[in-house]
Amino acid sequence: MSEITNHIEEITGVGTANTDFIESAQRFVVSKIPTELMLWAITETIPGTHGGNNSNQQITLPVKTDSLVFVRRDQYEADKVSPKMRGFIGNSNSIHNATAIFPKYYIADGNRVIIKPDPDNTYTGHAQYVDYTKINEDSDLRNAVVYHSASSEFEKLASSKVVDWTDLVVPVVPTLSSNSVSFSQSAPTYASPVLSLTTFPTITWSFPSVPVAPSTSAQTVATFGNVPTFTPPVMGALDFTDTEDLITNEEDSEMLAARISEIQAKIGEFSAKLGETQAKFNKENSVFQADVQEKIQEAQLSDAEETRKLQKYQSELQSYQGEVNKVVSGNQAEISEWQTRSATDIQKYGTDIQNALNKFNEENAEYQAQLQISIQDAQLSSQDDAQLLQDYSSKVNTYASEVNEMASKSGSATQNATYYSAEAKKYYEWANMEISSYIQNNSKMINKTIAAQAAQQRR
Repeated sequence: MSEITNHIEEITGVGTANTDFIESAQRFVVSKIPTELMLWAITETIPGTHGGNNSNQQITLPVKTDSLVFVRRDQYEADKVSPKMRGFIGNSNSIHNATAIFPKYYIADGNRVIIKPDPDNTYTGHAQYVDYTKINEDSDLRNAVVYHSASSEFEKLASSKVVDWTDLVVPVVPTLSSNSVSFSQSAPTYASPVLSLTTFPTITWSFPSVPVAPSTSAQTVATFGNVPTFTPPVMGALDFTDTEDLITNEEDSEMLAARISEIQAKIGEFSAKLGETQAKFNKENSVFQADVQEKIQEAQLSDAEETRKLQKYQSELQSYQGEVNKVVSGNQAEISEWQTRSATDIQKYGTDIQNALNKFNEENAEYQAQLQISIQDAQLSSQDDAQLLQDYSSKVNTYASEVNEMASKSGSATQNATYYSAEAKKYYEWANMEISSYIQNNSKMINKTIAAQAAQQRR
Protein backbone atom coordinates (compact mmCIF):
# COMPACT_ATOMS: atom_id res chain seq x y z
CA MET A 1 0.00 0.00 0.00
CA SER A 2 3.06 2.26 -0.11
CA GLU A 3 1.96 4.00 -3.32
CA ILE A 4 -1.45 4.79 -1.87
CA THR A 5 -0.04 6.08 1.43
CA ASN A 6 2.55 8.19 -0.39
CA HIS A 7 -0.15 9.73 -2.60
CA ILE A 8 -2.34 10.54 0.43
CA GLU A 9 0.62 12.15 2.21
CA GLU A 10 1.47 14.22 -0.89
CA ILE A 11 -2.12 15.48 -1.20
CA THR A 12 -2.72 16.30 2.46
CA GLY A 13 0.75 17.08 3.77
CA VAL A 14 0.35 14.71 6.76
CA GLY A 15 3.46 12.92 7.95
CA THR A 16 1.96 9.43 8.03
CA ALA A 17 -1.29 8.38 6.35
CA ASN A 18 -3.83 6.87 8.75
CA THR A 19 -4.22 3.15 7.98
CA ASP A 20 -7.72 3.10 9.53
CA PHE A 21 -8.78 5.77 7.02
CA ILE A 22 -7.42 3.62 4.17
CA GLU A 23 -9.28 0.52 5.34
CA SER A 24 -12.45 2.56 5.74
CA ALA A 25 -12.00 3.86 2.18
CA GLN A 26 -11.53 0.33 0.80
CA ARG A 27 -14.71 -0.86 2.53
CA PHE A 28 -16.54 2.25 1.27
CA VAL A 29 -15.57 1.47 -2.34
CA VAL A 30 -16.72 -2.16 -2.08
CA SER A 31 -20.05 -1.10 -0.58
CA LYS A 32 -20.75 1.29 -3.46
CA ILE A 33 -20.10 -0.98 -6.45
CA PRO A 34 -22.42 -3.78 -7.66
CA THR A 35 -21.01 -7.21 -6.83
CA GLU A 36 -21.07 -8.35 -10.47
CA LEU A 37 -18.50 -5.66 -11.28
CA MET A 38 -16.15 -6.77 -8.47
CA LEU A 39 -15.66 -10.44 -9.35
CA TRP A 40 -11.93 -9.83 -9.82
CA ALA A 41 -11.66 -9.02 -6.11
CA ILE A 42 -13.13 -12.31 -4.88
CA THR A 43 -11.43 -14.40 -2.20
CA GLU A 44 -12.58 -17.93 -1.23
CA THR A 45 -12.44 -19.34 2.28
CA ILE A 46 -10.17 -22.31 3.08
CA PRO A 47 -11.81 -25.23 4.96
CA GLY A 48 -8.79 -25.97 7.15
CA THR A 49 -8.51 -22.33 8.17
CA HIS A 50 -11.99 -20.79 8.07
CA GLY A 51 -14.23 -23.85 8.58
CA GLY A 52 -16.26 -25.97 6.18
CA ASN A 53 -14.99 -29.49 7.03
CA ASN A 54 -15.09 -32.04 9.86
CA SER A 55 -13.08 -29.96 12.33
CA ASN A 56 -15.36 -26.95 11.98
CA GLN A 57 -18.46 -27.25 9.84
CA GLN A 58 -19.42 -23.59 10.21
CA ILE A 59 -17.55 -21.14 7.97
CA THR A 60 -16.35 -17.95 9.64
CA LEU A 61 -15.48 -15.22 7.13
CA PRO A 62 -12.03 -13.74 7.86
CA VAL A 63 -13.32 -10.19 7.35
CA LYS A 64 -16.65 -8.62 8.16
CA THR A 65 -18.38 -8.02 4.85
CA ASP A 66 -21.82 -7.71 3.29
CA SER A 67 -20.40 -8.67 -0.11
CA LEU A 68 -20.87 -12.43 -0.02
CA VAL A 69 -20.86 -13.60 -3.64
CA PHE A 70 -21.11 -17.38 -3.77
CA VAL A 71 -21.43 -20.33 -1.36
CA ARG A 72 -20.94 -23.96 -2.35
CA ARG A 73 -20.83 -27.41 -0.79
CA ASP A 74 -18.48 -29.58 -2.81
CA GLN A 75 -19.17 -28.51 -6.43
CA TYR A 76 -22.82 -27.55 -5.90
CA GLU A 77 -23.95 -23.97 -5.38
CA ALA A 78 -25.91 -23.40 -2.17
CA ASP A 79 -29.09 -21.30 -2.19
CA LYS A 80 -29.37 -18.59 0.45
CA VAL A 81 -32.31 -18.75 2.85
CA SER A 82 -33.47 -16.66 5.79
CA PRO A 83 -32.18 -17.57 9.27
CA LYS A 84 -35.86 -18.29 10.05
CA MET A 85 -35.51 -21.42 7.86
CA ARG A 86 -32.61 -22.86 9.88
CA GLY A 87 -34.83 -25.53 11.45
CA PHE A 88 -36.24 -26.66 8.13
CA ILE A 89 -33.22 -26.90 5.82
CA GLY A 90 -31.60 -29.53 8.07
CA ASN A 91 -34.79 -31.53 8.68
CA SER A 92 -35.27 -34.59 6.46
CA ASN A 93 -39.04 -34.46 7.06
CA SER A 94 -39.33 -30.91 5.70
CA ILE A 95 -40.04 -30.01 2.09
CA HIS A 96 -37.34 -27.35 2.52
CA ASN A 97 -34.69 -29.87 3.48
CA ALA A 98 -31.33 -29.27 1.80
CA THR A 99 -29.71 -32.11 -0.13
CA ALA A 100 -26.22 -32.91 -1.40
CA ILE A 101 -27.14 -31.70 -4.90
CA PHE A 102 -29.25 -28.76 -3.69
CA PRO A 103 -27.47 -27.44 -0.59
CA LYS A 104 -28.67 -24.32 1.25
CA TYR A 105 -27.12 -21.80 3.62
CA TYR A 106 -27.94 -18.89 5.89
CA ILE A 107 -25.84 -16.19 7.53
CA ALA A 108 -25.64 -16.27 11.33
CA ASP A 109 -24.16 -13.86 13.86
CA GLY A 110 -20.41 -13.48 14.24
CA ASN A 111 -19.85 -13.44 10.46
CA ARG A 112 -20.70 -17.16 10.23
CA VAL A 113 -22.04 -19.02 7.19
CA ILE A 114 -24.04 -22.17 7.99
CA ILE A 115 -24.35 -24.72 5.15
CA LYS A 116 -26.74 -27.69 5.07
CA PRO A 117 -26.15 -30.60 4.71
CA ASP A 118 -23.21 -30.17 7.06
CA PRO A 119 -19.85 -30.03 5.23
CA ASP A 120 -17.22 -32.68 5.99
CA ASN A 121 -13.73 -33.55 4.80
CA THR A 122 -15.13 -35.12 1.61
CA TYR A 123 -17.80 -32.53 0.80
CA THR A 124 -16.20 -29.34 1.99
CA GLY A 125 -17.94 -25.97 2.22
CA HIS A 126 -16.62 -22.76 0.66
CA ALA A 127 -17.72 -19.12 0.68
CA GLN A 128 -16.59 -16.49 -1.80
CA TYR A 129 -16.68 -12.82 -0.85
CA VAL A 130 -15.42 -9.49 -2.20
CA ASP A 131 -12.13 -8.86 -0.40
CA TYR A 132 -11.74 -5.13 0.30
CA THR A 133 -7.95 -5.53 0.72
CA LYS A 134 -7.69 -6.13 -3.03
CA ILE A 135 -8.72 -2.52 -3.65
CA ASN A 136 -5.04 -1.59 -3.57
CA GLU A 137 -2.47 0.23 -5.72
CA ASP A 138 -2.85 -2.38 -8.48
CA SER A 139 -6.60 -1.75 -8.74
CA ASP A 140 -8.37 0.60 -11.15
CA LEU A 141 -10.11 1.93 -8.03
CA ARG A 142 -6.91 3.04 -6.27
CA ASN A 143 -7.75 6.74 -6.77
CA ALA A 144 -11.12 6.26 -5.09
CA VAL A 145 -9.28 4.90 -2.03
CA VAL A 146 -6.76 7.75 -2.13
CA TYR A 147 -9.42 10.46 -2.44
CA HIS A 148 -11.69 9.01 0.27
CA SER A 149 -8.71 8.64 2.66
CA ALA A 150 -7.56 12.19 1.84
CA SER A 151 -11.07 13.43 2.65
CA SER A 152 -10.85 11.80 6.09
CA GLU A 153 -7.37 13.27 6.68
CA PHE A 154 -8.61 16.76 5.76
CA GLU A 155 -11.57 16.42 8.13
CA LYS A 156 -9.15 15.50 10.91
CA LEU A 157 -6.93 18.48 10.04
CA ALA A 158 -9.97 20.78 10.06
CA SER A 159 -10.96 19.60 13.54
CA SER A 160 -7.43 20.11 14.86
CA LYS A 161 -7.38 23.78 13.77
CA VAL A 162 -10.14 24.96 16.09
CA VAL A 163 -8.62 27.29 18.70
CA ASP A 164 -9.60 26.37 22.26
CA TRP A 165 -10.36 29.53 24.24
CA THR A 166 -11.13 27.60 27.42
CA ASP A 167 -7.43 27.55 28.31
CA LEU A 168 -7.60 31.31 29.00
CA VAL A 169 -8.42 31.94 32.66
CA VAL A 170 -9.56 35.38 33.75
CA PRO A 171 -7.51 36.52 36.79
CA VAL A 172 -9.40 36.57 40.11
CA VAL A 173 -9.63 39.90 41.92
CA PRO A 174 -7.71 39.56 45.23
CA THR A 175 -9.40 39.90 48.61
CA LEU A 176 -8.03 43.02 50.30
CA SER A 177 -7.68 43.29 54.07
CA SER A 178 -7.72 47.06 54.34
CA ASN A 179 -11.04 48.84 54.54
CA SER A 180 -9.48 51.94 53.04
CA VAL A 181 -9.25 50.40 49.58
CA SER A 182 -12.27 49.39 47.55
CA PHE A 183 -11.74 47.63 44.22
CA SER A 184 -14.71 45.76 42.80
CA GLN A 185 -14.58 46.43 39.05
CA SER A 186 -14.62 43.23 36.98
CA ALA A 187 -11.70 42.47 34.69
CA PRO A 188 -12.58 42.76 30.97
CA THR A 189 -12.89 39.48 29.05
CA TYR A 190 -12.40 38.85 25.36
CA ALA A 191 -15.46 37.61 23.47
CA SER A 192 -14.29 35.78 20.34
CA PRO A 193 -16.55 36.23 17.29
CA VAL A 194 -17.91 33.12 15.59
CA LEU A 195 -17.10 32.22 11.98
CA SER A 196 -19.93 30.38 10.26
CA LEU A 197 -19.33 29.26 6.70
CA THR A 198 -21.69 27.37 4.45
CA THR A 199 -20.52 23.89 3.47
CA PHE A 200 -18.77 23.35 0.17
CA PRO A 201 -21.38 22.65 -2.52
CA THR A 202 -21.98 19.06 -3.56
CA ILE A 203 -20.39 18.70 -6.98
CA THR A 204 -21.85 15.82 -8.98
CA TRP A 205 -21.13 14.69 -12.51
CA SER A 206 -24.41 12.98 -13.24
CA PHE A 207 -24.55 12.83 -17.02
CA PRO A 208 -27.30 11.21 -19.08
CA SER A 209 -26.56 8.00 -20.93
CA VAL A 210 -24.60 8.47 -24.16
CA PRO A 211 -26.97 8.01 -27.13
CA VAL A 212 -26.66 4.67 -28.88
CA ALA A 213 -25.93 4.81 -32.58
CA PRO A 214 -28.77 3.23 -34.60
CA SER A 215 -28.30 0.13 -36.70
CA THR A 216 -28.19 1.31 -40.32
CA SER A 217 -27.92 -0.36 -43.67
CA ALA A 218 -24.33 -1.27 -44.36
CA GLN A 219 -24.90 -0.60 -48.08
CA THR A 220 -25.83 3.05 -47.58
CA VAL A 221 -24.33 4.37 -44.35
CA ALA A 222 -20.84 3.82 -42.98
CA THR A 223 -20.26 3.06 -39.30
CA PHE A 224 -19.91 5.83 -36.75
CA GLY A 225 -16.90 6.67 -34.66
CA ASN A 226 -17.06 6.98 -30.87
CA VAL A 227 -19.38 9.61 -29.41
CA PRO A 228 -17.28 12.25 -27.62
CA THR A 229 -17.72 12.16 -23.86
CA PHE A 230 -16.96 14.79 -21.24
CA THR A 231 -14.19 13.86 -18.80
CA PRO A 232 -13.76 16.34 -15.90
CA PRO A 233 -10.17 17.39 -15.19
CA VAL A 234 -8.45 16.33 -11.96
CA MET A 235 -6.98 18.95 -9.68
CA GLY A 236 -3.27 18.42 -8.99
CA ALA A 237 -1.91 17.75 -5.51
CA LEU A 238 -1.88 20.78 -3.19
CA ASP A 239 1.22 21.36 -1.06
CA PHE A 240 0.36 21.63 2.65
CA THR A 241 3.75 20.47 3.93
CA ASP A 242 4.57 23.70 5.77
CA THR A 243 1.08 25.06 6.49
CA GLU A 244 0.88 23.37 9.91
CA ASP A 245 4.29 24.81 10.88
CA LEU A 246 3.28 28.32 9.75
CA ILE A 247 0.19 28.17 12.00
CA THR A 248 1.42 26.47 15.17
CA ASN A 249 5.13 27.29 15.32
CA GLU A 250 6.08 30.23 13.10
CA GLU A 251 2.75 32.11 13.45
CA ASP A 252 3.74 33.80 10.20
CA SER A 253 0.50 35.32 8.88
CA GLU A 254 2.17 36.73 5.73
CA MET A 255 3.60 33.38 4.68
CA LEU A 256 0.30 31.70 5.54
CA ALA A 257 -1.58 34.23 3.39
CA ALA A 258 0.86 33.53 0.55
CA ARG A 259 0.28 29.80 0.91
CA ILE A 260 -3.51 30.30 0.83
CA SER A 261 -3.15 32.52 -2.26
CA GLU A 262 -1.13 29.78 -3.95
CA ILE A 263 -3.82 27.20 -3.16
CA GLN A 264 -6.56 29.52 -4.39
CA ALA A 265 -4.59 30.00 -7.60
CA LYS A 266 -4.59 26.24 -8.13
CA ILE A 267 -8.34 26.17 -7.61
CA GLY A 268 -8.61 28.92 -10.24
CA GLU A 269 -6.40 26.86 -12.55
CA PHE A 270 -8.73 23.88 -12.04
CA SER A 271 -11.74 26.05 -12.96
CA ALA A 272 -9.90 27.21 -16.10
CA LYS A 273 -9.10 23.61 -17.06
CA LEU A 274 -12.75 22.76 -16.54
CA GLY A 275 -13.65 25.41 -19.11
CA GLU A 276 -10.99 24.14 -21.51
CA THR A 277 -12.28 20.58 -21.16
CA GLN A 278 -15.81 21.75 -21.86
CA ALA A 279 -14.63 23.62 -24.96
CA LYS A 280 -12.75 20.51 -26.15
CA PHE A 281 -15.89 18.39 -25.67
CA ASN A 282 -18.01 20.91 -27.64
CA LYS A 283 -15.44 21.00 -30.44
CA GLU A 284 -15.26 17.20 -30.72
CA ASN A 285 -19.02 16.96 -30.59
CA SER A 286 -19.35 19.52 -33.41
CA VAL A 287 -17.02 17.44 -35.58
CA PHE A 288 -19.00 14.31 -34.75
CA GLN A 289 -22.28 16.10 -35.52
CA ALA A 290 -20.91 17.09 -38.92
CA ASP A 291 -20.05 13.44 -39.59
CA VAL A 292 -23.59 12.43 -38.61
CA GLN A 293 -25.03 15.10 -40.90
CA GLU A 294 -22.92 13.83 -43.78
CA LYS A 295 -24.22 10.33 -43.25
CA ILE A 296 -27.76 11.66 -43.13
CA GLN A 297 -27.20 13.18 -46.56
CA GLU A 298 -25.95 9.82 -47.81
CA ALA A 299 -28.92 8.00 -46.33
CA GLN A 300 -31.41 10.41 -47.89
CA LEU A 301 -30.27 9.22 -51.27
CA SER A 302 -31.24 5.64 -50.55
CA ASP A 303 -33.68 5.04 -47.72
CA ALA A 304 -36.12 7.33 -45.92
CA GLU A 305 -36.22 4.97 -42.91
CA GLU A 306 -32.46 5.25 -42.49
CA THR A 307 -32.81 9.02 -42.63
CA ARG A 308 -35.45 9.02 -39.89
CA LYS A 309 -33.27 6.93 -37.55
CA LEU A 310 -30.23 9.13 -38.13
CA GLN A 311 -32.18 12.34 -37.59
CA LYS A 312 -33.52 10.95 -34.31
CA TYR A 313 -29.97 10.02 -33.31
CA GLN A 314 -28.73 13.51 -34.13
CA SER A 315 -31.47 15.01 -31.97
CA GLU A 316 -30.46 12.75 -29.06
CA LEU A 317 -26.83 13.81 -29.48
CA GLN A 318 -27.78 17.50 -29.33
CA SER A 319 -29.81 16.86 -26.19
CA TYR A 320 -26.88 14.93 -24.66
CA GLN A 321 -24.50 17.80 -25.37
CA GLY A 322 -26.92 20.29 -23.84
CA GLU A 323 -27.23 18.21 -20.64
CA VAL A 324 -23.44 17.87 -20.33
CA ASN A 325 -22.94 21.62 -20.72
CA LYS A 326 -25.74 22.26 -18.22
CA VAL A 327 -24.06 20.07 -15.57
CA VAL A 328 -20.62 21.63 -16.13
CA SER A 329 -21.95 25.21 -16.05
CA GLY A 330 -24.02 24.50 -12.96
CA ASN A 331 -21.02 23.10 -11.06
CA GLN A 332 -18.82 26.01 -12.13
CA ALA A 333 -21.45 28.48 -10.92
CA GLU A 334 -21.77 26.73 -7.54
CA ILE A 335 -18.00 26.68 -7.00
CA SER A 336 -17.71 30.37 -7.92
CA GLU A 337 -20.61 31.37 -5.67
CA TRP A 338 -19.19 29.43 -2.72
CA GLN A 339 -15.71 30.95 -3.15
CA THR A 340 -17.14 34.49 -3.28
CA ARG A 341 -19.43 33.96 -0.28
CA SER A 342 -16.69 32.29 1.81
CA ALA A 343 -14.15 35.02 1.00
CA THR A 344 -16.64 37.66 2.18
CA ASP A 345 -17.43 35.75 5.38
CA ILE A 346 -13.75 35.21 6.21
CA GLN A 347 -12.99 38.90 5.56
CA LYS A 348 -15.84 39.91 7.87
CA TYR A 349 -14.60 37.46 10.50
CA GLY A 350 -11.15 39.07 10.41
CA THR A 351 -12.75 42.49 10.91
CA ASP A 352 -14.88 41.15 13.78
CA ILE A 353 -11.76 39.76 15.49
CA GLN A 354 -10.02 43.14 15.22
CA ASN A 355 -13.09 44.98 16.52
CA ALA A 356 -13.36 42.58 19.46
CA LEU A 357 -9.66 43.09 20.20
CA ASN A 358 -10.00 46.87 20.03
CA LYS A 359 -12.93 46.76 22.45
CA PHE A 360 -11.08 44.45 24.83
CA ASN A 361 -7.90 46.56 24.77
CA GLU A 362 -9.90 49.75 25.35
CA GLU A 363 -11.73 48.25 28.33
CA ASN A 364 -8.48 46.78 29.64
CA ALA A 365 -6.72 50.18 29.49
CA GLU A 366 -9.50 51.73 31.55
CA TYR A 367 -9.42 48.81 33.94
CA GLN A 368 -5.65 49.08 34.37
CA ALA A 369 -5.96 52.79 35.17
CA GLN A 370 -8.52 52.06 37.89
CA LEU A 371 -6.29 49.27 39.17
CA GLN A 372 -3.30 51.59 39.46
CA ILE A 373 -5.39 54.08 41.44
CA SER A 374 -6.33 51.28 43.84
CA ILE A 375 -2.69 50.24 44.14
CA GLN A 376 -1.73 53.82 45.06
CA ASP A 377 -4.50 53.96 47.66
CA ALA A 378 -3.41 50.61 49.08
CA GLN A 379 0.17 51.76 49.41
CA LEU A 380 -1.00 54.54 51.70
CA SER A 381 -2.62 52.06 54.09
CA SER A 382 -1.34 48.51 53.67
CA GLN A 383 1.81 47.12 52.01
CA ASP A 384 0.18 43.63 51.80
CA ASP A 385 -2.80 44.96 49.85
CA ALA A 386 -0.46 46.86 47.54
CA GLN A 387 1.51 43.68 46.81
CA LEU A 388 -1.70 41.72 46.10
CA LEU A 389 -2.88 44.38 43.67
CA GLN A 390 0.51 44.54 41.93
CA ASP A 391 0.50 40.78 41.47
CA TYR A 392 -3.05 40.97 40.16
CA SER A 393 -2.06 43.75 37.75
CA SER A 394 0.72 41.55 36.38
CA LYS A 395 -1.73 38.67 35.84
CA VAL A 396 -4.19 40.95 34.04
CA ASN A 397 -1.40 42.12 31.71
CA THR A 398 -0.46 38.49 30.98
CA TYR A 399 -4.11 37.64 30.31
CA ALA A 400 -4.41 40.57 27.87
CA SER A 401 -1.30 39.40 25.99
CA GLU A 402 -2.65 35.86 25.78
CA VAL A 403 -5.97 37.15 24.45
CA ASN A 404 -4.24 39.11 21.69
CA GLU A 405 -2.05 36.13 20.79
CA MET A 406 -4.98 33.70 20.73
CA ALA A 407 -7.06 36.06 18.63
CA SER A 408 -4.23 36.32 16.10
CA LYS A 409 -3.95 32.54 15.90
CA SER A 410 -7.72 32.14 15.74
CA GLY A 411 -8.02 34.15 12.54
CA SER A 412 -5.39 32.10 10.69
CA ALA A 413 -6.35 28.75 12.19
CA THR A 414 -10.07 29.14 11.51
CA GLN A 415 -9.39 30.13 7.92
CA ASN A 416 -7.29 27.00 7.46
CA ALA A 417 -9.89 24.83 9.22
CA THR A 418 -12.50 26.10 6.80
CA TYR A 419 -10.24 25.36 3.87
CA TYR A 420 -9.45 21.85 5.11
CA SER A 421 -13.16 21.16 5.52
CA ALA A 422 -13.79 22.26 1.93
CA GLU A 423 -10.93 20.04 0.74
CA ALA A 424 -12.46 17.09 2.63
CA LYS A 425 -15.75 17.68 0.83
CA LYS A 426 -14.02 17.96 -2.54
CA TYR A 427 -12.02 14.75 -2.23
CA TYR A 428 -15.07 12.85 -0.98
CA GLU A 429 -16.88 13.94 -4.16
CA TRP A 430 -13.89 12.91 -6.25
CA ALA A 431 -13.95 9.45 -4.64
CA ASN A 432 -17.60 9.11 -5.64
CA MET A 433 -16.79 10.30 -9.17
CA GLU A 434 -14.10 7.61 -9.49
CA ILE A 435 -16.60 4.97 -8.38
CA SER A 436 -19.32 6.25 -10.73
CA SER A 437 -16.87 6.30 -13.64
CA TYR A 438 -15.77 2.74 -12.85
CA ILE A 439 -19.37 1.51 -12.73
CA GLN A 440 -20.28 3.31 -15.97
CA ASN A 441 -17.23 2.12 -17.91
CA ASN A 442 -17.47 -1.49 -16.78
CA SER A 443 -21.23 -1.59 -17.35
CA LYS A 444 -20.62 -0.49 -20.95
CA MET A 445 -18.06 -3.26 -21.40
CA ILE A 446 -20.49 -5.84 -20.02
CA ASN A 447 -23.26 -4.59 -22.32
CA LYS A 448 -20.96 -4.76 -25.33
CA THR A 449 -19.96 -8.32 -24.43
CA ILE A 450 -23.60 -9.36 -24.07
CA ALA A 451 -24.49 -7.70 -27.38
CA ALA A 452 -21.58 -9.43 -29.13
CA GLN A 453 -22.62 -12.79 -27.71
CA ALA A 454 -26.21 -12.23 -28.81
CA ALA A 455 -25.09 -11.30 -32.33
CA GLN A 456 -22.92 -14.41 -32.46
CA GLN A 457 -25.90 -16.59 -31.47
CA ARG A 458 -28.08 -15.09 -34.23
CA ARG A 459 -25.60 -16.13 -36.91
